[in-house]
Amino acid sequence: MNIDKPSTASATLDGTISVSGGDGSIECTLEVGSGTDWQDDQCSLHVHIGIGGGHTYDASW
Repeated sequence: MNIDKPSTASATLDGTISVSGGDGSIECTLEVGSGTDWQDDQCSLHVHIGIGGGHTYDASW
């Protein structure tokens, strides 16, 4: 990867999750900083699973 300002670079990665009886998504953003200005990386995960009897489990982190 060739970028002009590496101290302000970021990358976002996302995808889908497939499990028996359910699905979900994941997204991560990686932030770059320098010196005392470091950025926080962030990730989120969402899962939706069907449980017998019509019940569902739905969670996000």
